[in-house]
Amino acid sequence: MKLIACVAGLLVGCTSQRSAAPRPIPQSPSRIDGEVNVTTRTGTFSARLTYSYVAGDSAEPVVRLNLASGAQLDTVACATCTSFDFDRQSRDPTLSIALARPLASHERIDLRFVYRAPLEEAWDSAHAYVELGLDNLWFPVPPNVTSRRFTYHMIVRSDLRTSELVSNGSVRKTEDDWLVTSTTPDIDIDLVFSPNIKIVADTAGGYDLRIASTNPAEDDAPALLAHIRHSLDFLNRLLGAADPLRRVTAVVRPYSVEGQGGYARNGYFVMTKGRNTGDDLHYVAHELSHHWWLQAGRREAWLNESFAEYTAMMAIRSLSGPMVFDALMREKEQQSQGLPPIYGFDRAAAPRLAPGMFYRKGPVVLHQLETELGESVFMRFLQAVIAARVKDTDTLVNVLARVASQDVADRFMERLKQ
Repeated sequence: MKLIACVAGLLVGCTSQRSAAPRPIPQSPSRIDGEVNVTTRTGTFSARLTYSYVAGDSAEPVVRLNLASGAQLDTVACATCTSFDFDRQSRDPTLSIALARPLASHERIDLRFVYRAPLEEAWDSAHAYVELGLDNLWFPVPPNVTSRRFTYHMIVRSDLRTSELVSNGSVRKTEDDWLVTSTTPDIDIDLVFSPNIKIVADTAGGYDLRIASTNPAEDDAPALLAHIRHSLDFLNRLLGAADPLRRVTAVVRPYSVEGQGGYARNGYFVMTKGRNTGDDLHYVAHELSHHWWLQAGRREAWLNESFAEYTAMMAIRSLSGPMVFDALMREKEQQSQGLPPIYGFDRAAAPRLAPGMFYRKGPVVLHQLETELGESVFMRFLQAVIAARVKDTDTLVNVLARVASQDVADRFMERLKQ
């Protein structure tokens, strides 16, 4: 497919693009600016975006981004773009943009996109509820997004004009639209809105906590706020000395779909309907733990999920007592029998095994390590892993050798390979 490289003279340097000098290494992350218009009457949305894209650590002859498979692309353009191809059939639909010359390491380029797409599962008409985000790829996403965080400035419009909009970013309502901006470099632009959403807030003790729900009484918003507060008290003591978390928005979906879970972003999480049971503390603590455990990519996802799960279990041990913790651990030990080694596990190759690996076997191995090290040394290990921004298992084991000993690190690696 041939690319429109220059549109109405808006892109500078198109005639001499091959000799253009690379821009200097940027001092800021990638940035996405633009607008999205959601029309629930037709079940569609349209977007006009400028993606100030920063290349990775090595040269990039082709820019690859994931985008919703149903997207109809009207414009893909940049100063050195030549053509593009959109593979809609792959597991993660991939837009490949060819360049006249490779991007240098950390070079910045402005990519322009104009497209429209169906809302599909992002729109729940029964509850007049829209949820757009990373999971439905409504905006262009780098395949290794956890290591390619970005900032954003987005104008959001919708025919649901009386809605309350909540996001992982900062939201400001104007007369005709919303302005959503990032508060920190992130991996998502999550947009949740409905005319039925109500906000229940708690700002005591230096916290800024909010529950967004279409039915706060049914969702027991005060109890959820208490779970968030108690979890944060523990997590900030354990992990938050350098990076405390005090502002949190929790969204409760007005429906529950089998197989569809929640997710966490920085200071923000979405949870499914019908979780208001004794397990809520566990769920809330897990999602809040992702404020610190969200550095690894897809192939090393156990570093995100198993560490968040075990940190949540430590919170339960502190808040609910060791008997509750021990019962959870016995259950995980039984459920992790027969699972393959954690080291080298690829969730893309075996997606059905991923829940058992991440939420059962991973925490069991971490519990074995805590038992060997003792609680205080294990806590120092967790803090060292966060400080080192560990993204792969080999680096994790090296950090463990520094905190404990090489012998301990070797034994831990053996467990990961069993």
